[in-house]
Amino acid sequence: MTGSIRRSGLIAALFVTTVPATFAQDWTPEQRQVLDRVEQCIDFFNSDQFEGIVDCIHDDFSGWLYGDPVLRGKNNFLTLGRFYMDNLSVSAAEFRPLDVILLGNVAIVHYYTYTIFDGTMEVSRDRWTDILVNEEGTWRWIADHGGTDSGSDSD
Repeated sequence: MTGSIRRSGLIAALFVTTVPATFAQDWTPEQRQVLDRVEQCIDFFNSDQFEGIVDCIHDDFSGWLYGDPVLRGKNNFLTLGRFYMDNLSVSAAEFRPLDVILLGNVAIVHYYTYTIFDGTMEVSRDRWTDILVNEEGTWRWIADHGGTDSGSDSD
C-alpha cells in the first residue's frame, strides 16, 4: 500500500510540474494571435498608451476585480486605467499565459502577470481570466475577473 501511495504522489508531482511547460509550448496560431493581443493590451497599460487601451475594450465590457462588490463597465475600466497610468510607473513586467480556449469568435484566456513598479523591488503577481470577442478581425476584452494574487507565494 505504501508503494502505491508513493507512486500516486510521484505521478501527481510530475503532472503538476510539467503542465505549465506543456501549455507554454503548444499554442496554435489562433491561440497565439489571442495571446499576442492580450499581451499588447497589457503593454499599453504598462507604457501609458491610453488610446491603445480604448481599442482593447469592447463597448459591452463587464469586469470584476477581486474584492469589488460590483462589476465594472467600459467607462469605469477606462477611468481606473487612466488613474493607473497617471499614478504608477512600471519598471518591469512579465506575461505568463496558462490556457487559451477558443470558441468561434470568443476566447477565454487564463494568465498571470508579474509587475515591478518604479521605486520598489516588490513583485506584484496578478491572476486573470479574460474573455475576448473577435469582431471584424480585432480581439477585444468583453469580460474579465482577477487582480492581485496576494494570498499566494510567488513562483
